Amino acid sequence: VESSTPHWKGQEERVNNLTSGMFSSFSAIGQLIGPIYGSVAADRFGWRLTADMVAILGLLYLLLFGIFADLLNAIRMTIMNAPTSKPKVDATGSGLAINRHSA
Repeated sequence: VESSTPHWKGQEERVNNLTSGMFSSFSAIGQLIGPIYGSVAADRFGWRLTADMVAILGLLYLLLFGIFADLLNAIRMTIMNAPTSKPKVDATGSGLAINRHSA
């Protein structure tokens, strides 16, 4: 989201809403299609070749993401916006119950 907001100044909330919706939708579609593809491909081509095909698809996705979504800028912005201190962690380890800004 951060890498696309400079292109859509003044519409940051809309960009955030659209990208969140797309992420959720494609995640659900992947959970539906993945097992179907995996079982059909493993049955037809064998487990090893199916795993190789999935790896190639992942690398292809990374390449396309790097080209069209400005991957290096997204990594740079993520590193620059990373918190400098570790959040306090509550008893369960979730870190949600304790305010980060309390000293």
